[in-house]
This record gives sequence, C-alpha cells and structure tokens, in this order.
Amino acid sequence: MTLATTVLAGAKDRVLPPSIPFRYFGAAVLFHPVMWLLVLIDAPETVGFAGGTGFSLTALHILTLGVLATTAMGAALQLLPVATRQAMPAHWPARLGFWLLVPGTLLTGHGMAMATDWAMALGGAMAATALAMLGVLIALNVMRARDLGLVAAHG
Repeated sequence: MTLATTVLAGAKDRVLPPSIPFRYFGAAVLFHPVMWLLVLIDAPETVGFAGGTGFSLTALHILTLGVLATTAMGAALQLLPVATRQAMPAHWPARLGFWLLVPGTLLTGHGMAMATDWAMALGGAMAATALAMLGVLIALNVMRARDLGLVAAHG
C-alpha cells in the first residue's frame, strides 16, 4: 500500500462539511475585488504610502486578513484532517473562527479607513482571536498525527 493510498483511505470521513471551507474561500473571493477597489480609490496615496490610516492601510489589511488568511484557513481546515488522518473533534470552532475573522476584518478595515480607534481595536481583537483559535485547532490536529512524523514535524 502506498503512502497516498494510506493517507486517502477513509478521507471522506475526515473532511469537514463543504460549507465550512467554502465560506472561507467565498469570503476571500469577495474581499479580493474590494481590496483592488480600495487601491484604485486611493491610488496616488497607495503608491507613496508611508504610514497612517486611510484606504491604503485598509487595502493592505483586506489583502492579508480578508484574502490570504481566509484562503489559508479554509485550505488548512479542509486538507489537514486528510493529510494527518485525524478528524477534527468538533466543527463549531471552525465555524466560530469564520464568524470572528470575517466581521473582524471588516470592522478593522472600517476603522482604518475612517480612523476610528474603537473599530480598529475591536476588529483587530476579533481577527486575532480567530487566527489564534484556528491556529490552536490546526496545531492540535497536527500534534495528534504521531504516526506521520514528517507532517507533524513540518506542522
């Protein structure tokens, strides 16, 4: 039996319901044009951006949190249980992570665009909590994969 056969055996029982990773991917697809729109709205400032609040900073965070982080989380939550051969013990943390990350990203972006301190702080706390929670969820999954030493060591 090859490694690929071993890893894929019973994979259907370990993957999350499609609605969980697809919500992360869907959010990334929606955030992407928003990021480009913000860059176009504030193009002169974006080229010479040197700090401060505004649309340029918002675009950067929409890219990093809204596009890259949501894509990475969706992919990790869908693929790691298959690769590690360890099912996620519960699905609610992955759902909760989405409902913290996406609104947190939107609130952070709003706060940065409008220079609103409370929105930046609350949105940043929501997004950071989501990333930390999902990071722990992924780390626990990788740590349970003791028979896949390379995967566990890489994780």
